[in-house]
Formats: sequence, structure tokens, C-alpha cells
Amino acid sequence: MASLTAAGLSVTRLYGCSGLGAHLQEDHLVALMDDPERWPAWREQLLATADHPTIVGASNHLLAVAHREADRAGL
Repeated sequence: MASLTAAGLSVTRLYGCSGLGAHLQEDHLVALMDDPERWPAWREQLLATADHPTIVGASNHLLAVAHREADRAGL
């Protein structure tokens, strides 16, 4: 996050892109995604926890929502 603030950005939110499924074995994740009964509940939890500090800290990839202060002020 330091590189974003050094670039003049104010970070609004951070999301962990990998989430809870980051450490599942690929074949287990594929099986879960292929299961029409389990996948919707799993996907809901992935989205609900994507911005939790623990998930952000454990994720290999992050999505940052940020803005420049000048942009926010309408300049």
C-alpha cells in the first residue's frame, strides 16, 4: 500500500483476490465450482470476506480501490 500512497493515491478499500480458496488444491476448487449446490454458498462467502484484513493479508494478489485527492475534490 505504501507504493500507492507514494504515487499520490488515497486507498479506499483493499480486496484479496484469491480469498478463502487461495490455498485449496486446484482439483478441490474445480470440484467445488462444478457443484451447483455448494458453489453458490462458497462464492457468497468469498465475496463477503474479500475485504477482511485476514484475507487481504493472506492473498497473493490484491485489488485496491483508490483515488487521487485532486480527483475527489473535482479538480
